[in-house]
Amino acid sequence: MAVPSTVVLVSLLAACSAADPPSDDTTDEATDEATDEATDDSVPTMLECMTAPGTGAIDYDVDHTRLTASALVITTPNGTFHEDTTGIVVGESMSATSATLELEWTERGADMRLYIYVDVDGTDWVVNEIRNYNGDADAEWIYYEGQEIMRCPLGQYARGTLSITGANDLSQNGTLSITDLSFGSFLVP
Repeated sequence: MAVPSTVVLVSLLAACSAADPPSDDTTDEATDEATDEATDDSVPTMLECMTAPGTGAIDYDVDHTRLTASALVITTPNGTFHEDTTGIVVGESMSATSATLELEWTERGADMRLYIYVDVDGTDWVVNEIRNYNGDADAEWIYYEGQEIMRCPLGQYARGTLSITGANDLSQNGTLSITDLSFGSFLVP
């Protein structure tokens, strides 16, 4: 059984804090509450939803799903892996109610996979699970699940910086960090 992930969305917290700073007598209390919310698995934290997609050196536009970012880094007990757009296989599996964005590549002799699972409920698309290989020759999945990772209305993109921690059945932890993420699914081509 996979361990629930921890979602830390730094850019959203910074944007909220900068937009409406608390008065001097409540600054410490408000900061403590924001920190508690960012690290509490029971409180789903969301990226900002926007109508326009972002841009970045990483840009995958596959039929009904699009991901852009300036950096994508997977850290596992077997090393740190950086998405390398040369040799990436991009696929998309899709039904009326779910989709999967599939990125596959080889790095330092290890097959790497990053799969993002998306569901749709009629008004929003939702990511409840992401998984990647651990970078071992006998690849094992590391799961990032247990809470809502991303949610936006249909036609919109989740944008911000995403850093999540997950684990696998071998008690191996992993971290997925996507800088300047822009992700949308169930998009009309």
